[in-house]
Amino acid sequence: MKRKILTIIILSLTVMCAHQLQAQDVHFSQFYQAPQQLNPGLTGHMLGKYRFNANYRRQWAQISGRPVYETPAIGFDMNLLGKSDHPNTLGLGIILMNDQSSGGILQTFNLALSIAYHLDLTANSKNYLSFGIQGGIINKRLRSNEVGFASQFNQTTHEIDLTMSSGEMFGSNSIYQPDLRFGIVYSAFPNRRTRFKIGGGAYHLSQAKETFVQELSTVPIRFVGHADARFKVSEKLGIEPKILYQNQANASELVGGLLLDILVAPKSKASLYLGGEYRYGDAAIAIVGIRLYDLDIGVSYDFNVSELKTASAGNGALEFSLVKMFRPAVEPVDPILPAIRYN
Repeated sequence: MKRKILTIIILSLTVMCAHQLQAQDVHFSQFYQAPQQLNPGLTGHMLGKYRFNANYRRQWAQISGRPVYETPAIGFDMNLLGKSDHPNTLGLGIILMNDQSSGGILQTFNLALSIAYHLDLTANSKNYLSFGIQGGIINKRLRSNEVGFASQFNQTTHEIDLTMSSGEMFGSNSIYQPDLRFGIVYSAFPNRRTRFKIGGGAYHLSQAKETFVQELSTVPIRFVGHADARFKVSEKLGIEPKILYQNQANASELVGGLLLDILVAPKSKASLYLGGEYRYGDAAIAIVGIRLYDLDIGVSYDFNVSELKTASAGNGALEFSLVKMFRPAVEPVDPILPAIRYN
């Protein structure tokens, strides 16, 4: 019975967030595999010419037979202008995301365009300062006939009964809002064995108004800070620490972790990486993946360690990521923005 009640609470909370419009943004455990979603300043921040990334997150499917959260997202960006005598580069990109909460009761579609400028501070491709802006539109859709409230709790069945009147009045079931984001990143490549970057950004700067009912609510600004590094300790082993902090309204998230990158095929530069992260107070995350020359495929799983583990039985989120980079037929001798080479 306790687990059943907690299950109802989890599902109800996600719907209540939609009703009050104080829900927090989507997050990925493999945040480093979604560069434009992490920071607009990372648009075009790559060694290659073009990059495609895809992410998919499925959370708490065990609770009700369908995922409480399900999020597919794709992105494409390009690196322009950079030449050996003019190393500054321009990044252009686009992202699409379709997040579904409470089994699709609340759906959020996001389309955004990104532009970033990468300034070579020392004119030797070793220190970059990147500025990025992202603008787009967000569409939120609510299946109000499937929303349950405490007033519909059936004392006999101990379940939410949607045939009972909730007393709530809904307006439009589909709303649109503009969105504006900004990010800045500093990256350094002191030698072939070391790289690091640190960045920050602010999302929802347009402060859009939204509601599915009568009372308007302002979308809260989300602040992001992140850092990662790579230290090549030997020809076959690299260590990659990562950290992410986010804050939006009264919610915050702190994630830190470490990956080990093990070179398994030197000629093809193929490697296996594995490691983990910890999201403070929420989940322990296991990560494994493979890296080929210009292809990166990762899988992660969140093991719930918060008080919700009673309802979720310790289960969390399954996540997949793919990053594919495309290079020109003839590469320059000196790399332009060597941001994501691992070996």
